[in-house]
This record gives sequence, C-alpha cells and structure tokens, in this order.
Amino acid sequence: MIIVYRSFAFFEEKLEFDIIKGQIPNQNYDLMLTFQTEDENGNRKISETIPEEKDYIIDITCNNDATGTWNYEDWAPIIQNLTKTRTKCNVLFRKNSSLVDGKIVYSFNHVASEQEFIVPYDGLYLLELWGASGHVRSDGKILQNSFGRGAYVRGYINLIKDTHLYFYVGTSNWIQFNGSGPGEAFGGGATDVRLVNGNWNNFESLKSRIMVAAGGGGGSFKTNTSVVTRGDGGGLTGINSKIAVTYDNLYNNTNYSGYGASQTAGGGPGTARSTYDPKQASMTGTFGAGGYGKNIKDNTYTSSGGGGGYYGGGHGVHPGSSWSGGGGGSSFISGYPGCNAIAENSTSSKIVHTGQPNHYSGYVFHDTKMISGNLSMPNHDGTGNMTGNTGNGFAKITYILY
Repeated sequence: MIIVYRSFAFFEEKLEFDIIKGQIPNQNYDLMLTFQTEDENGNRKISETIPEEKDYIIDITCNNDATGTWNYEDWAPIIQNLTKTRTKCNVLFRKNSSLVDGKIVYSFNHVASEQEFIVPYDGLYLLELWGASGHVRSDGKILQNSFGRGAYVRGYINLIKDTHLYFYVGTSNWIQFNGSGPGEAFGGGATDVRLVNGNWNNFESLKSRIMVAAGGGGGSFKTNTSVVTRGDGGGLTGINSKIAVTYDNLYNNTNYSGYGASQTAGGGPGTARSTYDPKQASMTGTFGAGGYGKNIKDNTYTSSGGGGGYYGGGHGVHPGSSWSGGGGGSSFISGYPGCNAIAENSTSSKIVHTGQPNHYSGYVFHDTKMISGNLSMPNHDGTGNMTGNTGNGFAKITYILY
C-alpha cells in the first residue's frame, strides 16, 4: 500500500489518516509512505495492505530527517519531524524466528567481561537476572548443599532505541568476577545491568547499576561441618550462613560462618576466632564485592568467600583444618520498595544513600519481583521453577511487542 499526501500527485492516493507530527511552513504535507514485508530468508516485497499478524519486527526509515515509530496499540505508523517536501518513509515488517507470542528474547550466559546490549527498538522490556551460586569444587571437598544459591530479580521498563546497557553475569567458578569473594570455596558472583561499562569492580560502573541479582556464599569443607542454613543470595538482605562446625570435639557452633549483606553495608565475617589462620586478614563485604579472608603468612585466601551483590556477603572463618560458609549478597532493583539507591555524587571513599529506591539515572522498573536463593523462582527458560539458582548466573531481556 502506498499512502500519498498532497503534492506527490503522480502516485495514487489510496488511504489517508492522521499519522503526521510536524508541519512544513506555508505548504501542505508532502509524504510518500510505502510498506514492505521481509520473510525469514531476507526476501522483501511491497505489501498492498498492512500485515495483520503481530509476529513482526517493524522498522521505519525516512529521508529528510523525518523519523518514524510504530504504534502497536493502534497498529499504525507515526511519522515525526516532517519539515521538508518530498519526504519518503518505508515501513519494513521483518519476520523473526525468535518471536514468541509477540516477544523477542535476548539471553546472556556468563563470560568474564561486560556484555553490551544496544536497545533495538523503542518500547517495553522485561529484564530478568539470576545471581550465581557459590563455587562447586570439582575435587569433592565441598559439603553437599552447603554453598549458597543465587537470587532472582525481574522488572519491566520502557527503553529508547540505541540505549546502551551492559550486562555482567556472575560465575560460580574458581575466579573472582563481579563480586565473587575468593577463598578455598569462592562465593558466587552477582549478575547485574549497568549504564556505564568498565572493569567489573570499577566504582563508576558499579554505581550505575540499575538492577542486581545477588550471588550465594561459598560452601563449607565436607568434613566436620553440617548445614543449618546456607548463605543464599538475598533479596533486600543476604542470607546469613549458618554452618555448624565440629572439630576435635572443641567446636560445635555456627559462629564461624559469614553474614549476609544489606542495602547499605556488606556482610561481616564469622565472629569466632580462626584457629587455623590466627593471623588472618579480614575483608568484609563491600559495595559490589563479597568479603574474603587471607592468611598473612603465606598470602593465600582461606575459608569461604562471600557472595557478590549490591553489597557483598561476609566470608567464613577457618576453624581447624575445616572451613565454614560465606554469607549471601543483597539484591537491588531501581524502583523496588525497600531498596536504598546511592546518590550520583557518591565516591568509592564516600557512598551516600538516598533512602529511597529510584536510581539517580531515572531508569525505574515497575511490576518488579525479588526472590532470594532459598525460595522458588522461575528457571532460565521460563518453563518451570527451581529453588535458587545453582551454577553460573544468567540474564535475559525480553522485548514486549504488544
């Protein structure tokens, strides 16, 4: 179908409706609008009618600096900035095999770096994140079920085409990335979305996070320990790890385990004194990173690390030749009640909290959910549920066409 406005008289005028936003001084509107369809093989043809099916990606391109968007509610184009004569716009309907019920899904697995996403279309998007669990060592030294599970967060947000987002997906492997506290059992890294890229621990990048799913704390040594509570990645607050330790019949308590983070502070380490590393340097959880313990004598990481998150969980302490569990990190969603956003003027040496949940950027989610790693949450493909996320983190962004 060709729509002609006014002076393109050599085209047949078949249909006219109010899609014009703008005006050419002292002249009538002057626009030619064409429609094309493109199949999954890239073959295009002129369409005599607007396709009724809504399983298309729709692109509008114009000359003369005009711009076009598609109104999904009215199922019609809107042309803006029409200021010049003989303007042409083409509306392209592209078939896409990734469309399911009017949605396009983009997924991100763990890699040890940022993953850039350039928003392809104006519209509504659903963001979902899963934090990583604590490290599952391949040598079998971790007590089964003692490592913390990752948390889940989700929210809807309207985004503008060509906006740049940066996904950092946490790991449960034996590397330090996105806040995974190091140790004999590493904590799990957080999974987050940022507006500023850079190294995972760059403060300006961390400050730009608008959504964070917390990682779980590291697990305990398989001998002389038993699980009371795992250090799962939390919602507003991380889960305190409570790993009971019995060693040479001298210890039988959970005070060696790390504590969960909050919205304004990292989790602290276990409060019991380390008997194996009496000269242990202790780093509590911080903004964006899980805590860890270090043996000053040989400069090695000891016990279990805290989980990554908005703030990271605390590390476990080393009783005897065993070790205890790390605490879970905390999660964050801009706009989620109870979250405490930081101020834009915050620095790494002075973090200022605003006492309200909205990120300073103005990116605010709605219809949000935040689920800690000890509760039921959607699995990655959305076909079922699981209790906490085990293994590496995961991220998914879904474009909601209508």
